[in-house]
Amino acid sequence: MQMQMQMQMQMARRPGPGALHSCPIDYRLGAGRVDPFRSSPGPWRPYVPALTDHYIVHMAQDIAELDGPGHAGLLRTRWYPLVLSHAATFAVVLLLAAANHITNLTPLSFAGGRDGLLGFASLDAYRQHLAHLKHASIAAIDAALSDPRRRLSDAAIGAVAKMASFEAMHGDVASYRMHMRGLRLMLDLRGGLGALGLGGLLRRIVVWIDLNASFLLGVERYFPGQTFTGEDEVAEPNPARFIAIR
Repeated sequence: MQMQMQMQMQMARRPGPGALHSCPIDYRLGAGRVDPFRSSPGPWRPYVPALTDHYIVHMAQDIAELDGPGHAGLLRTRWYPLVLSHAATFAVVLLLAAANHITNLTPLSFAGGRDGLLGFASLDAYRQHLAHLKHASIAAIDAALSDPRRRLSDAAIGAVAKMASFEAMHGDVASYRMHMRGLRLMLDLRGGLGALGLGGLLRRIVVWIDLNASFLLGVERYFPGQTFTGEDEVAEPNPARFIAIR
């Protein structure tokens, strides 16, 4: 069965001046790493190391709802290896990292010139490049969905779920709904949330996105009644952690 999802390019919303915070690249947890073999999937760009570090340090943090009891750091130890295995998931993670980095910039970030803007000539140029990153993410997802071997894989499902989260945080409701409808169809064909891998982490990621996006956008859940574990539990949104506010 051929699955096709029509995607529309939307520029990420520009944050207002009051929403800007300091967001330096943090070197304490491994930021600034250099990949001498440029082994990440997809085309390499000079800003890729900085954005991947930003994602690992500031966004792939310990989140109790995702890690579960007795575990910590699963976004780094389970999810991120999957990200590195597939061009679609990696492209969407770069997009999310760039949007979060821009949202948390402050005028002090510009004191170092282009270094504070990851090499871009201006904040406007950086923001405009989000359109390119979004286009690359959509193209990579389309390629995955066109491949019968990959279109229902954990990586493809994770990419669509994370694209929906991008729209919930930085895009618009219509685009969010489009991705969530596609995600729901993919999960129906896959066999439901319980069929997802990563030891249950991918299920929790999907529920996390559905729960928090519903809260932020004021829309219905696409997986109503579903919890992080699939058992009776209270599943509450945590928008501050979802958006990665600092």
